[in-house]
Amino acid sequence: MAVETSLPVLDPMTDKLLDALSDLMEKKDLDAITTTEILQRSGVSRSTFYRKYRDKYELINQSYQNLFNSTMRKVQEGASFKSAFFSLYSVLTEYPLFFRRALRSADPNGLRAYIFRISYQLYIDMMEKYGMDMTEKKNRILLWGYIHGSLAVTCEWVERGMPESVDTLFRICYELLPYEFQTCIAVYYM
Repeated sequence: MAVETSLPVLDPMTDKLLDALSDLMEKKDLDAITTTEILQRSGVSRSTFYRKYRDKYELINQSYQNLFNSTMRKVQEGASFKSAFFSLYSVLTEYPLFFRRALRSADPNGLRAYIFRISYQLYIDMMEKYGMDMTEKKNRILLWGYIHGSLAVTCEWVERGMPESVDTLFRICYELLPYEFQTCIAVYYM
């Protein structure tokens, strides 16, 4: 399976900010980095930064959203769930330290919380598309549990240095899906 692993092209200012942030994250976790440090290293002015981003978390989250859109949202356009998963997780393997430090954040606006929110909505959209009633409380609770569980497995995988292959991680996350969801995802699987 061919896997596209390049990051989506961003605007030049965001690229500068992310390069600066990435350099800073070589030495410390995201929560320990100040916006001032990012701005000094990137050469971007404070006013320019705040015209586009609320804080460093929004910078990372919007950048992740671009990555997410270029991979997982392709499922809704007909790509297989597995190929989209591989594209997304292959990018994680290209930038292990960056994602390890970003996912450690305990901030409620941090990347982990953001990934939960967008993944939850993606799954609701996918399940509804194939007729599952996602207004049903049981389905929402099952989905909530699945997203938290698979995200915890992913974060642990990243934290441990990604020792298992992306294929192994995919199989684990797929097997964590409640049976009701597996039947919907099977439509997208291959």
